[in-house]
Amino acid sequence: MRALILKHYAAVLAALFIAGCATKPALPPTPKEELSVWLSESPRAIAIKVDQELPSATIQTHDSQSGRRMARGAGGGAVGAVATIGAGCLAGLAVFPPLMPIGCTVGLIAAPIGFAVGATAGAVSVKSTDENHSIDAAQGAAPLFDMSGLGIDLAALLSEAIIAQNGKIGGHVLRAVHADEEGKALPDEEALLQMRFSAVGLAGDVGQDPRVALRVGAYANLQTPAATANGWAGFLYVGSARPLSEWKANDARLFRDEIAIALRAIATQLGQELRASPSGSVVSKVAAAKARESSAPRVRIVVPTATPVADVRTETPVPGEDFVNCTVGGERKWTYRSRCD
Repeated sequence: MRALILKHYAAVLAALFIAGCATKPALPPTPKEELSVWLSESPRAIAIKVDQELPSATIQTHDSQSGRRMARGAGGGAVGAVATIGAGCLAGLAVFPPLMPIGCTVGLIAAPIGFAVGATAGAVSVKSTDENHSIDAAQGAAPLFDMSGLGIDLAALLSEAIIAQNGKIGGHVLRAVHADEEGKALPDEEALLQMRFSAVGLAGDVGQDPRVALRVGAYANLQTPAATANGWAGFLYVGSARPLSEWKANDARLFRDEIAIALRAIATQLGQELRASPSGSVVSKVAAAKARESSAPRVRIVVPTATPVADVRTETPVPGEDFVNCTVGGERKWTYRSRCD
């Protein structure tokens, strides 16, 4: 009987859970999901605008903290092994006290497994860290990021690299925003892709002639007639490391070439985002949201017109005045004789 009641109770809970899931309101699509569907529906015209402002140049160092990771792993392994042996002893004691030595033996046999689990958990708990330093921490690197001195316009080069993706992004047509279009509305059905550099610097070591790599990052916002997604996509390029002296040699020829490679890589990543096809679930979510919007009842707000109210002058009798007692609209009113109609 008890088993039957429990089974019935479980069935009721399952039914309630299913009903709750069925009645749970559908989440609306995110702006990025709406944009992915909009881009996939047909080739689009997209204007490109790259922000001229650059972030301060930095050098990012990576510390894997291997020493701490090894120490924490060894400590975790020791704790795991001891805990496994102790668990075996306690299990034997709980089942039958004379079996405690057997339980300890089983725990000792399983101790390597406990050690491995504890060591892994201990090592994973130590996270690698990245730290950004002033570009001067790599001695002599600062002149490489005097873009005007090198005759480099990063914004213009990135815009050119992005427009060069025409023909590779599913039929979308890219163009640069002209100077006379600044602050003006774009033509109907044209999207605006705004790019901003998030990082321009180096990655590697610090000090005298360190091995470093070029590091360039950018963010993209996409605005379309369908939706606007701030932080639509982020891109990052980190190249191969070389001694700083090699980057600076021959009027920074290698460094100039590396900048061009970085911008082309970011443009290629952007092109992949533009031609990416949304999943079937995303398409269904956006279609359902449009259907709900189109079928939603339109609420009409009616402002009532004020009804004119008759101006009936009522006055309190004043001694010595010529007044008369009249009945107006079923109510007795005191009014002057000249106004008693």
